[in-house]
Amino acid sequence: EIKLPNNLRIIEDGAFSGCKIEGIDLPLSLISIGNNAFSNCTNLVSVTLPSSLRSIRGGVFSLCDNLRYINVSKDSEYFMSIDGVLFDKKKEKLIGYPIGRKGSKYIVPNGVKEIGDGAFQGSSLKKVKLPSSIKRIGNEAFDYCLKLKDVNLPQSLFSIGDNAFSSCSMLENI
Repeated sequence: EIKLPNNLRIIEDGAFSGCKIEGIDLPLSLISIGNNAFSNCTNLVSVTLPSSLRSIRGGVFSLCDNLRYINVSKDSEYFMSIDGVLFDKKKEKLIGYPIGRKGSKYIVPNGVKEIGDGAFQGSSLKKVKLPSSIKRIGNEAFDYCLKLKDVNLPQSLFSIGDNAFSSCSMLENI
């Protein structure tokens, strides 16, 4: 477990990537978390983001095999969690899917316009249903989703990022 100082404001890119932490208390002073800050923390089960947080970069919790829930303080002005999945407050961007979550299928809620960078990276999902509102799929969004077989790409889609479906060796239907 890691105890961070109460006055910490920024966690930079990759700061704890690959660490064996099981839990972390994020201080109320925290305003920004960088790219892949906690990626590949395979023992991390759940995390609660403080209300002070204003910025989360891509892939923050990617490849965290046991992460089941990403919780957000109810007082947050910028983020929300729906069933443990991290979204921006307007529910237009899916930022992070906890890949330790149970189930083989996920339906992205209507109104979501963007799948963030690394959002599903390393998940064991077999099928993802995207709503007709999707306009952008971020870089490495589904990278290393080794069991992914089926993804629907709606007509509204405007952009697919670099390596969005890289290493999806079971992908059969798009």
